[in-house]
Amino acid sequence: MKTTSINTDPRSATHGVAAVGELFGDPARAAILVALLDGRARTAGELALAGNISAQSASGHFAKLTSGGLLVVRSQGRHRYYRIASPEVSDAIEALMLLATRPQHGESRPFRDLALKRARTCYDHLAGELGVAVTAALVRRGALALTPSGLSFSDSPEPIARNARPGNISASVANPCATSAG
Repeated sequence: MKTTSINTDPRSATHGVAAVGELFGDPARAAILVALLDGRARTAGELALAGNISAQSASGHFAKLTSGGLLVVRSQGRHRYYRIASPEVSDAIEALMLLATRPQHGESRPFRDLALKRARTCYDHLAGELGVAVTAALVRRGALALTPSGLSFSDSPEPIARNARPGNISASVANPCATSAG
């Protein structure tokens, strides 16, 4: 089995892009990655079903995706749970989905799943038309502020910001989503 690893040497960025592209390029691996976009960990069996492949075939794909840094695995009892390794991986999947679904010259392609277009979560943030509208409203009210790392609760006197409990929120509460405009 050929193992694909991602080279982080900036001088070989072309090779790194090709290696990552190879990891994303297989339809079964792409289905596995998309199935994990909701941020939950899933068993190898669940992901094999999502990829429409056998458990034996999935094992090889999991090895490539984990060694390539796209997935992480956690063993619990007799099960192995896989999840996306980082928000950057999730962002890359979303960006590829956006490229894959954009209309070609003169072509009109409707969004296939209207419920997903309307409202969904993407890994760690709200997405879809409803997610974008909620986030925009919070920014307009001053409850969220744009920072270099994304959106964070602002120092606004708005009730929503006053009622947020510091111990229960993270520094970055929302992120832009490449597929939101879809």
